[in-house]
Amino acid sequence: MKKLISLFDKSSQNRLIFALFLIGYFILLLAISYEINIWVDETFTLDTTSRNIFEVINQSYNFEGQPPVYFLLLTLWRLISPGIFFAKLFSILITGLSAFAFYYLSRLMTDVKNARWMVIIFLINPFTVWAALELRTYSLLILLSTVSIYFFLQYYLSNKNKYLYLFLIVSLIGIYTQYFFTIQIAALAFSFLIFKGWKPFFKLCLYLSIIAFLSLFNLPFIFSQLEIIQPRNSTLTTFERIMVVLRTPQNFVLSLQLVPLDRWVRWVIKIFFILSILFAYYKLYRSNQLKNKVFFEKINFILTVLLITIVFFITATGLSGILYLTKYMTIAFPLFILLFSLYKIYDPLKRQIIYTIISIYYVLLLIFFYNDPIKGTDYKLITKYVATIEHKNEPILFYNNALGLTFRYYYTGLNSLNPLPHAVQFDTSFMKSLKDTFELKQSIDKIKHISNSFLFVSDPVESPYVQELSRKDVDLYLNNNYNVTFDTLFYGRSKNFPLRIRRIEKK
Repeated sequence: MKKLISLFDKSSQNRLIFALFLIGYFILLLAISYEINIWVDETFTLDTTSRNIFEVINQSYNFEGQPPVYFLLLTLWRLISPGIFFAKLFSILITGLSAFAFYYLSRLMTDVKNARWMVIIFLINPFTVWAALELRTYSLLILLSTVSIYFFLQYYLSNKNKYLYLFLIVSLIGIYTQYFFTIQIAALAFSFLIFKGWKPFFKLCLYLSIIAFLSLFNLPFIFSQLEIIQPRNSTLTTFERIMVVLRTPQNFVLSLQLVPLDRWVRWVIKIFFILSILFAYYKLYRSNQLKNKVFFEKINFILTVLLITIVFFITATGLSGILYLTKYMTIAFPLFILLFSLYKIYDPLKRQIIYTIISIYYVLLLIFFYNDPIKGTDYKLITKYVATIEHKNEPILFYNNALGLTFRYYYTGLNSLNPLPHAVQFDTSFMKSLKDTFELKQSIDKIKHISNSFLFVSDPVESPYVQELSRKDVDLYLNNNYNVTFDTLFYGRSKNFPLRIRRIEKK
């Protein structure tokens, strides 16, 4: 109880402002979560977590390409209510727990007032918001990463075995949540070697060997699951693959990939942050022999862990050949946000100004990004639009077998939904697409229907990951064999991901 109260100590005004921020933040998250649509990967999650426990484990390993902890927890959560919005509440709840854990992690670095600022920055960071609105494993990964780093730092600072045991438990859960969690464990262990020496490191390795043994069940699945995230037509050079990983810090800390402004503006933002951090580190270096020696060591430990993590990711992605995405390094996200604790070295006024600027910057990005709360294609409006134009007994065809997955969660009409060449099988063939016009003809001919027309729904962009019948060949086939009486691109609120809707009638 004392720890809970410590979240709101100091002046009553600060406590009230911080409490109002937390309340307003989570109300907004709930509102956006209710409004925003799901996308195709989230339909996979809904399907997986609609099964029994044994099927969930099987789907996690053999289809989702991930260990099963997140999917098992969400399955249990959805026993209360199977609805989409209730499923989304799980990620929001976990984000709340992550904020609570991050506060105590921040308290290892700074005082109460700065820790509150750290929590605010952590919560309004666009990546945290994104993870909180996803029906995927990333919100849980942020929580597990935050908690494991907290226990490890406690062990590093106090050498108390209870923190080591707790770290090992959380790490085991993390390994059974995402394979990349092993990189965080390894990065922490190697940093421990650098700062503590061989003897403490050897003791740590003895305990970690237990975790390694208990995680062996994952081993048979790892290599086959790497194929799921292998790029099919990647043309990236080795240098370009390294640069993709090296852009992770700016994506996590500054979210530059979301800035809708010219390149020179993004460079101004980047330079401001780099200079403010470097100058803070320089001031800390100058004062570390006095009152900031312990804090200097903590910052150096965090920087070392981050550096080793990035090197490990470059090595892992280089050797495996997978197409790296920023979200794969979610395990290191709390460490990147901890870098903001460096600002405590500035005097209070400068510190407040910097924290305020960063907060406003994040808020502006969130307003821009969630002004129209959609993910990719606006399925909510598209399904409503289809309901206004469809005819009775008019089958709806989808260009590939994954395209209609999200559509079916929002469609309320009475016509049949027919992914081509066949309905999705939730296995490794889920991305199967039409390979030629003969298969397109066969797929349409086998659909039972009364009317003479179909609605044909396709996405206008060729996929870089799947070998499929080109959109031009599809157009040619439809024009030669059907009368196209209706043809439109429907965007809804989406700016970049429309669906093409055509009514085709047999000639």
